[in-house]
This record gives sequence, structure tokens and C-alpha cells, in this order.
Amino acid sequence: HGLLTIAGGKLTTMRSMAEEAVDRLVELVRTRGSEVPVRPCSTRTRPLPGGRSAAPALDDLPLQEESRHHLRETYGGRAELVADLVRDDPSLGLLVDPELPVIWAEILFAARHEHAVDLLDVMRRRTTLFRDARDQGLSVAGRVAELVGAELSWSVVRRERALMRYRAALEA
Repeated sequence: HGLLTIAGGKLTTMRSMAEEAVDRLVELVRTRGSEVPVRPCSTRTRPLPGGRSAAPALDDLPLQEESRHHLRETYGGRAELVADLVRDDPSLGLLVDPELPVIWAEILFAARHEHAVDLLDVMRRRTTLFRDARDQGLSVAGRVAELVGAELSWSVVRRERALMRYRAALEA
């Protein structure tokens, strides 16, 4: 067995690192006797999710203009998927934090479409709440855990553990 590890890196170099990792993995598999045809890595030219199509206007949504702009800039062509959540449930268009453009639909989107599986994942990597909220999202973490937990069928115990892990991450 082999192990391929990627550590460190900056946002600006991640695609290059991904290409190198895939190329090395393909080389490793081939040296172990695999004859399965593998296409060259396409990460250099493949658009990021939402980057293939233009961001929608979102003018039909009852959102603040700052939130519309945030959705277009953050999700690109996939902003329409977040918008559909608001169309289905207008309460998801409300701000998560009154000082930020993040809306509740983004929380649900993270669990439903971005493979988020934990509260910390949603708060730190799928939204800007951990980084930008004055309290790093602590005041809304319980509600976020409820929404994500309902989507992912978490038990009450799992929600409580997720909150404890988030609080521990903030303390660290």
C-alpha cells in the first residue's frame, strides 16, 4: 500500500497541488501494475463549481442587495441553487448575522449540496461566519446545528456534540 499526503499550501496554489497529487497518484497506480486507462488531470482548465455559467441576477428574491451580491460572488452560477431554497422557504433569506450578508439558505445549501457533515465544517469552511462574525458565529451555532442536523438526520446527542466541538474550536 502507498500513502500520498498533501500538507500546507495556499489557496492560490491548491489547484496546482491537486494536479501534482493526481499525477503522482496515477504514476503510483501504474507502477503497481494497473492498466486502467486514465485521462490527464483536468484541474488546471476545469471551471470551479459555479464558474461555468454567469451568476443570476436574483432580483426576484426578498433579500438585501448586499446578500444578493454576496451570493453571486460566492456561488457564481450555483447561486440559483441557493436562491431556490429561499423561493421554497422565504425565511431562509433572512440574515444569519445582522452584520453579515450570509443568509440561512447558505447553511442548508452547505449540508445539502456541499457535503458539509459537521457544524465546524459549515461555520469555518462553507460560510464566513467563523472568520467574519464578531463572536465567530457562537450566538447562532445552536440554530445552525438545528438546521444542519435536521437536514442530515442528526440525533439530539449528535447536535450537542457538534456544538461542543465548535465551542472547543473557538476556545483553541
